[in-house]
Formats: sequence, structure tokens, C-alpha cells
Amino acid sequence: MKKPNTKRLQVTQETYLQFTEDELKEFGWKPGQRLFITDTDDGDILISSGESIDIDFEEFTKEELVHMIETMNDADQTVAEYIESVLEKAIL
Repeated sequence: MKKPNTKRLQVTQETYLQFTEDELKEFGWKPGQRLFITDTDDGDILISSGESIDIDFEEFTKEELVHMIETMNDADQTVAEYIESVLEKAIL
């Protein structure tokens, strides 16, 4: 298993990470690419690239939208959390 790379945060009034061109190349990332940050249970922070998708809610019927809203409300989920859970169930 490949050992994760580590990177020190540069702390100023804002916290940011700056990657060198070599690091971007190593990770397969491009300048300006959207990255996702995940806090893990053990205190680590994972940074990964991912693809975003556009969802056209006009393609859903009123009944489907009402069902989604009720489901999100019952589960106390944001729209992003709901979509992620639906995608995870579809993929697994």
C-alpha cells in the first residue's frame, strides 16, 4: 500500500496549501482543479480530486422532488449529503 504524502499547512490569517508543479504532477492534478477535503476519524485530513456533476432538477417530476425533500428532511441531510448517499448506494 502506498504511503500517504504529507504536507505542512502554512498558517496566516487564512490557512492554505500550496502545491509545487512536481507535486501536482505526482498526484495527477492540474492547476485550478477542484479538490475535496475530508476529515477522518483519526484526525487526518484527506485531500482528493474528484469529478463534479451537474444535476438539472427540472428533469425530475414534482413527486420525485417532494420525495427527495422529505427524505433529506427525515435524515437531516443537506442536498449534497443526500446526493452522495444515493450515489454511494448506486455504486456499492
